[in-house]
Amino acid sequence: MLLLVGFLFVGCDKVKKTQQTLTGVWTVIQYKITAPTGLAYFYEAEGSMSFGSCDGELCDYSLKIDYQDQGGTLQKHESGTIDLQDDEYFFLYRDNPDGTVTLLDEGRIILMTKDDLKIEFHDEIGIHEFVLQK
Repeated sequence: MLLLVGFLFVGCDKVKKTQQTLTGVWTVIQYKITAPTGLAYFYEAEGSMSFGSCDGELCDYSLKIDYQDQGGTLQKHESGTIDLQDDEYFFLYRDNPDGTVTLLDEGRIILMTKDDLKIEFHDEIGIHEFVLQK
C-alpha cells in the first residue's frame, strides 16, 4: 500500500512539474501536418500557443497561428483544455464554435525544456506537430 501511495505522489509531481513548465505563451516556430495517407506538410507559421489557468490536471490552452499554403494564408485558431496524463501524454478537449467539445485523446509531448517545446496531437485531419519556443 505504501508503495502505491509513493507511485501516485511521483505521478502527481510529474504532472505539476509539466504544468509549471508549460504555463505561459509559446511562439510557434514550425507547424507540420501528417495526413492519414502518410504525406507530411511542413509550414512556416506565425502565432502562439498559450497554456494557463490550471485546475488540478486540467489547464486552459489557446492556439492562434497563421501559415502559408499553396492557396494563400490559412489560420488555425482554437482553444479548450489540456488534460495531462503524465509528463508525456495528454488529452485535448477542443471547444467547437457550436458550443460542443471534441476530445482529442492522442496528444504527446515529444520534447520539453524551459525554452523549447515539441508537441503533437491527432484529429480528423491528421497529426498536428508544433515546434514552439518561449
